[in-house]
Amino acid sequence: MEFCFPDIYFDKTVPSSLNSLNRKFEEIRTEIVEHLIALNEYRANFLHQNEDNKSYRDIAAEFQRDTGIECSPQGDKKMLDILKRDFKNKCTGHNEKINCELHTKFNRFNKDKEKQDRIYFAPAKKGICSDRVIVVHIGGHL
Repeated sequence: MEFCFPDIYFDKTVPSSLNSLNRKFEEIRTEIVEHLIALNEYRANFLHQNEDNKSYRDIAAEFQRDTGIECSPQGDKKMLDILKRDFKNKCTGHNEKINCELHTKFNRFNKDKEKQDRIYFAPAKKGICSDRVIVVHIGGHL
């Protein structure tokens, strides 16, 4: 996946998260690829948004407006701990806890809010994972 999407860092949890998809991978593969292409191509925009200290709600709204892909921050704040990852910022030398709560929502399948498949990610940030978008989950709603 990293070969096809060089501006995305895929967390080690992604392969197992695919097992939580509510549809067969073959049925939803095209939409997964569309979302990953959009995230990969939006990297530079994410970097600018982070430099401008935009909120996740604003980042999600701009991504949705520009790509047509539904995106929002995590609604259930109790789930935030499992969506955080620790990384060393190469620019500052400090460890940072990165919140990967933003998520795209698949529209072709799984419109049921309780079973809707998603891609959870953090927007690209200078110094973190070579300035790439961080994807931590592709699968069922967390």
